[in-house]
Amino acid sequence: MTHITEGAIPFAARNPIVVIPILMVASSISAVLTYLFGVGVPAPHGGFLVLPVVINPLLWVAAILTGSFVGGFAYGFWKNRTADNTEVENIIDDNIDAMGPTSITTS
Repeated sequence: MTHITEGAIPFAARNPIVVIPILMVASSISAVLTYLFGVGVPAPHGGFLVLPVVINPLLWVAAILTGSFVGGFAYGFWKNRTADNTEVENIIDDNIDAMGPTSITTS
């Protein structure tokens, strides 16, 4: 698994106002944990390909997984809330359509 951030691009492109802040928070959590755990990554880039040279590699993976889970749960919570709102709006629209023409007029 390398370059896992590319997997987030379709989500961020679909709704950047919501998804990008979630990704920022999740990434920040991973970054802070790597500092707290004393993780050292001598390679500037490489994803999991550089795992053999990482100082405290298991803690590095734990930090990445923690940030990923936080981001996943936040995105899932947001999706669940928007799905619930859409369902309520659809029910309201169906009820309004079932009522037929109303006697409310505007002048």
